[in-house]
Amino acid sequence: MITKDNLEEHIKEFGLRTSLIEAKSYFGNNKKDLIGAELGVDVGNNAESMLKHLDIKLLHLIDSYDRGHLYDPVKLPYEKCKERVDNYNVVFHIKTTKEAVNEIDDSSLDFCYVDADHSYDACLEDCVLYYPKVMSGGVICGHDYNMDSVKKAVGEFALGIEKEVNFDGMDWWIFK
Repeated sequence: MITKDNLEEHIKEFGLRTSLIEAKSYFGNNKKDLIGAELGVDVGNNAESMLKHLDIKLLHLIDSYDRGHLYDPVKLPYEKCKERVDNYNVVFHIKTTKEAVNEIDDSSLDFCYVDADHSYDACLEDCVLYYPKVMSGGVICGHDYNMDSVKKAVGEFALGIEKEVNFDGMDWWIFK
């Protein structure tokens, strides 16, 4: 179990965000060939970390890369991500999370990391859409729990499915 006293040690050792360290602990050392998804990939920092530190068979990377107002050229984040994960088994879904959801079978994911649109409506929608994709015994988790919109959306989602939200700083996770 991660505590405030050993959090930094875990991050240094695993190079993972808190929710993914907890997921790794939850799965145990016997869980191999994980299948996961990351919603909101950007340049691939988190995707690369997951691929390096978890035993992942396949990782779905879902991002519309529609950020023309932030980057010039628009494809810069995608190209950087592609370079980072080139040696791993990943599938890019270059579309919105809502458009990509039907490309992933129900109960096929060990984990889903939600970090796309941080607005209340979009975060709640991502949780509702992707929770059925996570198998029993899996984890839905995400980032930016420090944002009011994310905290409200995740809290309401957890109430609706009668599950407890675990959180530490910016990360949250719900065991299914």
